Amino acid sequence: MAPSAVAASITSSVDKANQQVEPKKKNLDDDSNTVPHAIKLVLAKSSSPPSLTIGEHYRLKKLDRFTTLWLVPVIRIFYLIFFLAALAYDTYRPWLSTTSSMDDLGAGGFVFPWWRVTMALTAVYGTVVLLALWHLPVFVPQAPFAAVDALEYVGFREVGPALIVITAIVSLFNQVWPSAWLSVWLSVTWACLLAALIAAVIYLWLCLVRTYRTTPCN
Repeated sequence: MAPSAVAASITSSVDKANQQVEPKKKNLDDDSNTVPHAIKLVLAKSSSPPSLTIGEHYRLKKLDRFTTLWLVPVIRIFYLIFFLAALAYDTYRPWLSTTSSMDDLGAGGFVFPWWRVTMALTAVYGTVVLLALWHLPVFVPQAPFAAVDALEYVGFREVGPALIVITAIVSLFNQVWPSAWLSVWLSVTWACLLAALIAAVIYLWLCLVRTYRTTPCN
């Protein structure tokens, strides 16, 4: 076979290979453009570059994996879980006690303490955010670090204290007028808003897992 024919066959083979690779590159670009809108909104709240992944951030900072990813998150999560357990026990203690009478439950019967529900949901919100902050670096290191950064500084450090202040005001109002319909509906409304906020954090968490958990973690 002539050298020119061999060169022509090699060139045609390379062209065919390039034609097969280009659609794959286009598909990858299309996948990068299918990031859910919720994730894009969260990434916009962070100053970290969207291209920086969680794993790359921890490698660049040379952070201690055990302390950063396990010890500190577990302590914070268990603190909130202990608070929830103590609150639940104190709320239903009159029903659990065998010596309690109707006089212990209130003159007009037991009035359900809705303010405790708002306190519990506030703690649940913090617990869900902390669980997401622990789960994403450990099991989804391919996710952008900007999402974790936004959850930490916006969702936990900014929104968290604001929720605590509002919950304290609602609880104080409910304790001053425990039987008033306004205090009850105020607590119920705030509890519904807290539940919606918890659902939004869980939805964002699931979006990050479904979008970036493409390969098994090492």
